Formats: sequence, C-alpha cells, structure tokens
Amino acid sequence: MIRSIGWEPGPPPLSGTLEVEFDSGAVYSYSGVPAEVAMDVILGVRNDSVGASFHYLVRRVDYPFVRVA
Repeated sequence: MIRSIGWEPGPPPLSGTLEVEFDSGAVYSYSGVPAEVAMDVILGVRNDSVGASFHYLVRRVDYPFVRVA
C-alpha cells in the first residue's frame, strides 16, 4: 500500500508535514502531523505495519492533506 514515507518538521511545537507515496504512484502531503505520530507511522508501531499505523494514526484523525503528484 505505501511505497515510501517521510516527515519534515515545521514550526514549533514540533508539528510538520508527512509525505506519503502509495504503490499507485500517488503522493499526498499531510500537514500538522506531530513528530511522535510521524515516527510511530514510519516505525509501523500498530500491528508492525506502516500501512495500519498510517490508517489508524493519520487517516482516522483527518489531518489536512493535499495530493501533490
């Protein structure tokens, strides 16, 4: 489901932008994602899966997002 993922810090208090590239080639940018949430997604802490962690920690919370590619 997810091909690559990265996080760039923004202004304090340590929220930033999570960029996700899906297997389809679509790339989405999620803003306002705290550092600890991004790291939990990248490490796949939920069910040892990056995809499950992304769905539970980012999609369900409904961070603002935009498709960039």
